[in-house]
Amino acid sequence: MIDQVTWNTGSNGNTIYDKINTINFYSLERSNNIGKICSGSYCNDTITRTTSWVGQVGLIYPSDYGYATSGGSTNNRDTCLKALLNYFGSTSNCRENDWLYKGQIERWAMTPVAHSQAGYFSFAMSNSVVVQEQAANALNVFPAIYLKTNVKIENGNGSSSSPYYLSI
Repeated sequence: MIDQVTWNTGSNGNTIYDKINTINFYSLERSNNIGKICSGSYCNDTITRTTSWVGQVGLIYPSDYGYATSGGSTNNRDTCLKALLNYFGSTSNCRENDWLYKGQIERWAMTPVAHSQAGYFSFAMSNSVVVQEQAANALNVFPAIYLKTNVKIENGNGSSSSPYYLSI
């Protein structure tokens, strides 16, 4: 039932990290920007960067986290989409109305970071915001999949007490 798809691994390129919002992330994840733009002693790895790969199981994208919010009574969805890097304080109801928000659980995202001084960063979701993390750090992994187009939901609502029952 799980489809094999092309997963995008484009990075932020030369875009300044704190200027990226949900809509920007979506475009950058699908861009031709590789995750390595630096030179120097922290950039000497021999890893070949690509902007896509084909597989069945991946990770969510930072844009998925942003698009998963419905907004709330204080901030509408459009405001939340622009506040992706800071779901604290005045935009906390963006976080509270984001079905991918899992509290203080840190987890990896699919998207590499193009960092000017090191080649070993990737994006993650941490404490309700999208952050840059060193790839060697031990964070949680929440797998993501795409179902084949002929998969149907027979019953259930997706909750823990009434999980989806799928069929082909």
